[in-house]
Amino acid sequence: MKRRKPLITDVEKKYQEMYELFLQDNFTAANRLGETILKEHPTHEKTQLLLGQIALHRKQWPRAREWYNKVLETKPQHTGALAGRADASFWKKTYEAALADYLHLYESSWKNFPYMTKLGNTYAAL
Repeated sequence: MKRRKPLITDVEKKYQEMYELFLQDNFTAANRLGETILKEHPTHEKTQLLLGQIALHRKQWPRAREWYNKVLETKPQHTGALAGRADASFWKKTYEAALADYLHLYESSWKNFPYMTKLGNTYAAL
């Protein structure tokens, strides 16, 4: 049997372009494209996550939390969104919120060294 190539949709092409802009540190253009994608596909998870990353890079901590919360509304256990929200809380110096998310990640068996370090740093900041 001949294997079929996966169907690449228009939204996936746009997301890939957004991701390339992000990798080039062109956060303004990536953000603009992400907003366009979400007008057509309001629940596109990868776009919401990348918009959260863009907000983190721009030091827009509350905005980053908003994007990660959108993902968590539909997938409460999404580790990437939890980690991003925890990072945004940490950098905003809302340590209690960061600690809650880092602990949740730890308790959900996501025993990842970088987050264990951040967990310790968050405790120290309190």
